[in-house]
Amino acid sequence: MPYAPFQRYLQTTYRSPKTGRPLVPGAAGDYASNMRKVERLLGQALDHSTPTELRGLADRGDLHRAWQSAGTPLNVVQNLVSALRAYAHFRAEGSTTAPPTQAKTLALARLGQGPFRDDLLRYWQARCPLTGATTPVLLRASHIKPWAASDDAERLDPFNGLLLAVHLDALFDAALISFSASGTLLVSSRLPALERTAFGLAGTAKTLALDVRHQGYMEQHRARHRALA
Repeated sequence: MPYAPFQRYLQTTYRSPKTGRPLVPGAAGDYASNMRKVERLLGQALDHSTPTELRGLADRGDLHRAWQSAGTPLNVVQNLVSALRAYAHFRAEGSTTAPPTQAKTLALARLGQGPFRDDLLRYWQARCPLTGATTPVLLRASHIKPWAASDDAERLDPFNGLLLAVHLDALFDAALISFSASGTLLVSSRLPALERTAFGLAGTAKTLALDVRHQGYMEQHRARHRALA
């Protein structure tokens, strides 16, 4: 596999699901090293695998259990899966044939800008539905299903987005808050009571009006949120 381009991609273009930022050089090197381990465990090179095939390997619980049974520690298996997912993103973005205009639109959407942000501003009436904030620089166009896990259509779908005040965007991106199917705010028990109060999350229950088209994305987000509960 092309380790050097993969590492450059991780340090410049990739956005970590945990931090939303590219990886530092050391972490990028670890991801490349873990991909070498994956190829050794599989006994095959993966540089011609499609993004779908790579995601399939990352989702195969039976394969991961087999690695553990062969003596690979659980934390190492988890690191291998993370590397596989990152390599799938590299293959998807590195081989894109999107026209320049579409590529620019996608690049802007990745940053919560352009038509994606405009659509969210229209849908939510340029207002954070929880705080009522309307100052543009304090509003973030948040993807519900993470950018890295979405296909191009999902990345531009306004129903895969919420318009949130900046502090709520950070909490939502970290899955420390989510929303039920009826739109009720869900707060992770990992968020201390003091911070709940500071962020205005304590006291009166908060809800937002979700469309049926939000629900599939939101269910996936709730799964991430439940994992942190």
